[in-house]
Amino acid sequence: MENKAGEIVMESKQKVDSLKNTLDKNREKQKIFFQLGANPIFTVLENTFMNDFILLCNGENIANGLTKGSLTRESVLMKNPDVIIVATMGGFGIEEQKIWKSYSGLKAAKNNKVFLIDSETSCSPTPASFVKAFTDVVKFVNQ
Repeated sequence: MENKAGEIVMESKQKVDSLKNTLDKNREKQKIFFQLGANPIFTVLENTFMNDFILLCNGENIANGLTKGSLTRESVLMKNPDVIIVATMGGFGIEEQKIWKSYSGLKAAKNNKVFLIDSETSCSPTPASFVKAFTDVVKFVNQ
């Protein structure tokens, strides 16, 4: 059993490293907003496995320095993220994606970089789900 677990972890690390190699190393650090909840708006904080998605993409979490994950829509607009990733949250994610896309002055909306990500994979800290979610995040950042 322990050998199988070790294999899964090693394989996951290799996939993450491979994905990191697809990122443009010369690209300026992108500001990323990763939304987990809608009412109130809730985001990924530092020192969480979900923040690792952002860090591994050489991104900057707009919530850096916050001690609580709830934000106002205005505070997100003021940070003007380059990329917005919204967890599906049942059906709430689709509505949130539409709202973010409606702000024409928002960089992420202007550049068509407001994405939905599956809550099941992005919010579940297993090696396999981490790789699946990270694959999606890399795809979003690279677009």
